[in-house]
Amino acid sequence: MNLKPRDTAGIEYRIGDEALRLLAALAAREVEGVASQVEDSELGILARRRLVGSVELPEREAGAAPKVTIAVRYGRSIPEVARQVQRRVAGALREQAGVEVERVDVHVAEVVA
Repeated sequence: MNLKPRDTAGIEYRIGDEALRLLAALAAREVEGVASQVEDSELGILARRRLVGSVELPEREAGAAPKVTIAVRYGRSIPEVARQVQRRVAGALREQAGVEVERVDVHVAEVVA
């Protein structure tokens, strides 16, 4: 995908997919109630790969539309945790990478104790 962020006073740069996925994953982990990023069974070799492997960035014409997979702690409101993840991920991509975010899809894969 390698998104080119919005204009920043004539500076040209690109942010790679791996960096954007990691940024989104770290933002999601900051939300209270998110237990962890869910391990991708095919990529489950390194902790960093698990973290990055649970965020997808589908190819888009304009803006980003990340899909974040999370586990939610038992007793937390799943809809509220998902909304907070959407806000946090969109904000991080916008503020830290200058990327326009079309939407953030959240997939809750499991509930953990």
